[in-house]
Amino acid sequence: MYVCAGVLLFIGCGEAPRSSDLTCDPGTHEENGQCAPDRDNADTTDPPNNIAEKFHQGPFTITNTMEVKTLDGVTAITGDLNINAPGLSSIELPSLTSVGGNLDMQSNDVLESFSLPALTEVGGFLSVSSNTALTSFDLPKLSKVGGQMDLKDSVLTSFHLPELQSVGSGLWVENNNAMTSFDLPKLTTVGDELKVYYHDVLTSLTLPALTEIGNDFDLWGNSMLETVTCPVLSVITYNLIIQDNEALAKTSLDLPALTSVTSLWLSGNSAMTSFSMPLLAKVGDNLSVHDNTRLDLFDLSALTQVGGTFQIGTNPALAQCLIDALLAQIQAGEGVGTNTKTDSNNGYCTCTDFKGVLEASCP
Repeated sequence: MYVCAGVLLFIGCGEAPRSSDLTCDPGTHEENGQCAPDRDNADTTDPPNNIAEKFHQGPFTITNTMEVKTLDGVTAITGDLNINAPGLSSIELPSLTSVGGNLDMQSNDVLESFSLPALTEVGGFLSVSSNTALTSFDLPKLSKVGGQMDLKDSVLTSFHLPELQSVGSGLWVENNNAMTSFDLPKLTTVGDELKVYYHDVLTSLTLPALTEIGNDFDLWGNSMLETVTCPVLSVITYNLIIQDNEALAKTSLDLPALTSVTSLWLSGNSAMTSFSMPLLAKVGDNLSVHDNTRLDLFDLSALTQVGGTFQIGTNPALAQCLIDALLAQIQAGEGVGTNTKTDSNNGYCTCTDFKGVLEASCP
C-alpha cells in the first residue's frame, strides 16, 4: 500500500487511463474504458454447440425411431444416409436439404411412407429398392442426383419428381408393379442408361424436358405402356431398345428431335401401328425393326446411314415397298455398313408418291 498525493492506492500511482489513450483494433471501438466490437461486426453465428443440430459429419444409418429423432433439425449429412429400418412404417426428415454421399434405402419390409420435403441434392447414388410396402415416396424439391438413381420393387402407384433436373449416372426404374405413371417434368440429362423395365400397369412415361441420355434408352416388358413422351430428346449416345411393350403406342411412337443413336431396336411391340423419328440421320451400328404385329407406317425421312446391319422383318402389316424405298434412300446417302435383311413383311402392297410422301396401298 502506497500514499500518492494523499490518495490511498493499493497498486501503483498515477492517473487512470483516459479513453483517448486506448488503441482499439479495426472493427472495435472504446466503450466504458474498454474495446468492444462494433455492432455491424458483432458475431451473430449460432454458438458451436448448435452446429451439430444442423450438420452431421460422415455417414448416418437409420434403424429405428430414435435414430430418426436424432436427425431432427439436421439440414445436411456429409456422408451416406443408409435406411435399414425393418420395423418402421414411415420416415420423415423435414429439415434435411442435402446428402453428400449416397442415399440408400433397401429392404424395409413394412415401410409405407418416405418423405424428405426439403431435400434438394444427393451427391452420390440414390437407391430405393425392395421396399415392398412403399406406397408414398415424396421428394418434391430434389433437383440433382450425382450418381445413379434406382427405384425397384415397390408398390408405388406413380413416380413423380417435379424438380429433378439431372442424374449423373444411370436411371433404372424396375418391377414396380402398381405404378401407372412416370413423370419427371424437368429432367434434362441422364448421364448413363435410362431403363424402364417390367411394369404390369404402367401406361405413360413423360419426360418433356429430357434432351440427352449418355448410354442406352431401354423400355422393356411394360405390358400396358401406351404413350412415351420425349419431345426434345435429341441424343441417345448408345442404343435405343424398345421391346415387348405389348400396348405401346396404339397410335404412334414419336421421337421428333432424335438425331442419332448407335443402334435402333424395335421389337415385339404388338400394338404399335407407327413410329416417327423424322430427324434421325445416323444409326451408327445396327437397325432392327421386327416382330411388330400391327406396324404399318414409319417416318425415317432423314436417315442416310446405317453403320451395321439393316434388318426390318416379320412385320406382317408393313408394306415391303416402303422398306425398299427406305433402303434406297440410305444407299443413296452413306449406305449400309454390312448386311440387309427384309423378309416376312407385307409384299402385296404398292407404293405411290403423293405430294412428296410415299404412301402404301395394301389389299
